[in-house]
Amino acid sequence: MEIVQETREILEKKIIPFWLKLEDQENGGFYGYVDDKTLEIDRKSDKGSIVTSRILYFMSEAALFYKDRDSALYAELKKGAEHAYRFLSEYLVDRHSGGVIWSVTYDGKPKDTTKHTYAMAFAIYALSSFYGLEKREEVMSLLSSLYSTIEEICWDGEGYMESFHGDWSIKDNVELSENGVLAERTMNTLLHVIEAYANLYHYTGAEYVGIKLSLFLNIYKEKIFDEKEGRLKVFMDSSYRSIIDLWSFGHDIEASWLIDWAAEVLGDEAIKEEIFSIDETLSRRVYEEGRGEKWLKSERENGVDNLTATWWAQCEAVEGFLNHWKKTGEEKYLKAAETVFSSIMEDLIDKREGGEMHSEILPDGKVGDRAQVELWKGPYHDGRMCIEILRRYGE
Repeated sequence: MEIVQETREILEKKIIPFWLKLEDQENGGFYGYVDDKTLEIDRKSDKGSIVTSRILYFMSEAALFYKDRDSALYAELKKGAEHAYRFLSEYLVDRHSGGVIWSVTYDGKPKDTTKHTYAMAFAIYALSSFYGLEKREEVMSLLSSLYSTIEEICWDGEGYMESFHGDWSIKDNVELSENGVLAERTMNTLLHVIEAYANLYHYTGAEYVGIKLSLFLNIYKEKIFDEKEGRLKVFMDSSYRSIIDLWSFGHDIEASWLIDWAAEVLGDEAIKEEIFSIDETLSRRVYEEGRGEKWLKSERENGVDNLTATWWAQCEAVEGFLNHWKKTGEEKYLKAAETVFSSIMEDLIDKREGGEMHSEILPDGKVGDRAQVELWKGPYHDGRMCIEILRRYGE
């Protein structure tokens, strides 16, 4: 596949060099902001737990990929993973009352002490990959602590409470709510808890994690998937009732392959069959309704499409459509993946020296104003897309 060679070039010439150069050797971690228009680094920008976890995940998985392929690149990536791990564990993990905080200043002082289930899930996701790279007891201990914190404090018997103040008192869920609503439960948080626990199970085989993962996949099937609409609910109340007519095409196509993978990791044949059926519906419906001429549409709210092309949704579309093509053999899904991938190469990849990937392309075809690096944007969607393509289709 032509995609494979281009993917390798993106990964090795754009994504990896871009993030390695952002290591903050003076204060630790990675610089938290890069302006898209000028590519200037703000060395005093805040550093967030989500983007730090995403960097740690990427560096770890990339190192694992290159371990037996390129010794020099492996050594650089392993060093980058270590750098991210140290900052996450020393500055963003709350060693006194558990969990991770939302953000710190550039030199590691607490900034936003919000504790969010979503952010803790990403820490587990990343640390699991780092544990796969470095089988250290201290990493396993931290993973166990974060897992226990989520299960003992955030779990309410039916799902997860999501947002807390630093002292664990309940906080309005402003971090994961959008579109003018305030949600008690979000599909996005459950999706990434499933992802995190699947990765933890993948690298440790811990039976108690597998049991919990099985429970989450049932919640996904019974409460998050809207069988009538053929899509996932996005923002919900505590009883999993949708509070907005919103169809997130990006999240649905992401879930279509990511939850497939989680079910595969779990290995329960009955659950796999049920989950694969749901994910087939998601892939098909996004193919039918979510594609534009070049891009995956962002979302549909109250019947109106948002045509802004975000970097993360396009990367997930490539993975999701490729995954469905591999499962079904239907060439139309391969063509859909190739169309989006070509658009990424043409418009989202920053052609300038030292650039990585723009955050969004507006409906008029112009690059948006969002930064290339900020609290939410790390080498997670694009880096993972590249690694997964090379792993699944490159050899």
